[in-house]
Amino acid sequence: MASVVFGGGITSMIGSHSGNTFARNKGGAYVKKKTHGTNPRSGLQSAHRTQVGQLARYYTFTLTDAQRSAWRTFASSSPVINRLGNTAFLSGQQIFAKVSAQILASGGAIIATPPASTIVGTPTGITIAAVHGGGGSVTITNFVAAAGANDRVIMYVSPPMNPGRAFISSALRRISSVGACNAAVIVTTDYLKHYGLLPTAAGQRIFVRIAVVNTATGITSALYQASDLWT
Repeated sequence: MASVVFGGGITSMIGSHSGNTFARNKGGAYVKKKTHGTNPRSGLQSAHRTQVGQLARYYTFTLTDAQRSAWRTFASSSPVINRLGNTAFLSGQQIFAKVSAQILASGGAIIATPPASTIVGTPTGITIAAVHGGGGSVTITNFVAAAGANDRVIMYVSPPMNPGRAFISSALRRISSVGACNAAVIVTTDYLKHYGLLPTAAGQRIFVRIAVVNTATGITSALYQASDLWT
């Protein structure tokens, strides 16, 4: 991996070209040799791919022209931040799928028309109590401002990590979502389902990232992240 400086009017680049992959992190833009990863086809991956296809068909064949038009209008007024950190806009189908996936993952039902409100609680803090060993546990306390009746907290958690690790997005997995805002939640069972065992010794680091989703509208808050050491 090597840092890269663009020229010729190019200010940033992301993706692969001619055997090289361009990306960026906190250190700036970099380029590395393109690799071909494996496709393990885990149960979670298969379920996600199936859902994406189902939502695409629902948008195309179940929604009316008026409903699809409404989603396109909603998309045009709902910018997102892309991988380059720039403001971008999704298509009507993309934002319908994004909203619907969040609702379904939280136990709700697909909405045919865009949400009338984009209000959702804001995560403001996390405390983590991670105890190693066979009798250990993982407890996450979330802090949410202006939590609504339909809000749920989505929790993304890492496996035990090197305590000096900084870039961890690829290691995080969604392990649970809970309706208890501003509460301490024991997630040991969900953690073990994803990672098998708790660490056998103290000192490694655990990362937690949370978001708040309104299960009635699919609107999701910004992310909030924290970390602590296993004790």
